[in-house]
Amino acid sequence: MEKLFLKQQYLEYSAMPQNILVLASQETGWDIVESNVEGHECFFCSYYLIGQLPELIGQQIVDDYDACLLVDFNDSMPLYNDVIQVVSQKIPLLVGVGPRDELSSKIAHLMADSFMLSECTAEFLRQRVGYVVSSYSRVGVSCG
Repeated sequence: MEKLFLKQQYLEYSAMPQNILVLASQETGWDIVESNVEGHECFFCSYYLIGQLPELIGQQIVDDYDACLLVDFNDSMPLYNDVIQVVSQKIPLLVGVGPRDELSSKIAHLMADSFMLSECTAEFLRQRVGYVVSSYSRVGVSCG
């Protein structure tokens, strides 16, 4: 009976839309994600520029999301390492990278997952977000 209940709970959770915070360094950075998840009921995505992150943290808006997807990684991202670290302690951090992007080691150890943006489809992203949300533990997140 307990297994049946747990299975039902999982099915209900997996059917729930995932609330994803998408951060980019410029407005065009989230185009790939937006075009691939638009119209799919499995996502509620909000798109922000990374410079708005301190305000989102200060107003505890980040807490309303299941996961954070960082895209359009470029030279300006290291300026926000500290606030990205704060986000990774609250919700799982995924990073979508382009073919020429390089992840700084400081961000790489904060990530719950990363993938090539060219692989991004709604189903692929749903599975990745589902995986990191289910396996994420605040206890295991490094602070340094």
